[in-house]
Amino acid sequence: MILTQPNPGLQKWLESVCGVQTEVIPNPTEAQVRGKCVLGNLPISLAVMTQNIYTVDMPRLRDDQVDKQLGADEMVAAGARLRAFRVLEVLQ
Repeated sequence: MILTQPNPGLQKWLESVCGVQTEVIPNPTEAQVRGKCVLGNLPISLAVMTQNIYTVDMPRLRDDQVDKQLGADEMVAAGARLRAFRVLEVLQ
């Protein structure tokens, strides 16, 4: 899975809890995301080329944890789970 920004806690959580190997590629190109799984922000024009775009939901995230990089244990406590999305271009 490609991450668009470094986050050691997220990487540890993905590897230890989800069994997912990651590669950090800030500002990835078309060739780097085509057909790949990506977690992070991408322009829609690139997101449509991915296999899936992922986000991490944390329903028990506390207010004081918002906008902070959490450790893997903190992510588990916050109820972290991966959600996958597909972006499709609709031609008109």
